[in-house]
Amino acid sequence: MNNPITFLDLANAFCLSESAAEVSLSIPPMTQNLLDFRSFCISDLLLKKVDLQRISKFNWGEVCRVLSENVTGTVIVLVQFESCIQPFPIELPQNAYSGHKDSIINNLRKIEREFPDRINAWSIITKNGMRIKEDPFELLFKMKRMINTKTNHVSR
Repeated sequence: MNNPITFLDLANAFCLSESAAEVSLSIPPMTQNLLDFRSFCISDLLLKKVDLQRISKFNWGEVCRVLSENVTGTVIVLVQFESCIQPFPIELPQNAYSGHKDSIINNLRKIEREFPDRINAWSIITKNGMRIKEDPFELLFKMKRMINTKTNHVSR
């Protein structure tokens, strides 16, 4: 894994200065388009920061779709890896795309730390992206359950 995400990285992902990004991100997204844009930029930043060699020979992945879950406020971003049929879901909670800059960075670093476990779970469930699971929310649930089960076995 590269250096952890910094606020400067996030500001650059939005093509803003740090001060402009701090002001912009302190305000919750007012429209669906802004929420989608922030989710897209954050997911793209995460993809650049994480080593994808296990999944993609050329370390390549791109955001292909942003899905919003209105009940929980969670955003699911689907990432398409090179030569994989099944997109990889990235879950972004509300506190990952607005709030105080330190809080946002802490939340993004947590997502960044969990990325390898989520990729491993996704690889196992989808047979390295070659088996289609129709519902990304169901796939994400199975990934979380697999990671939690693994964590519980290790901690015993």
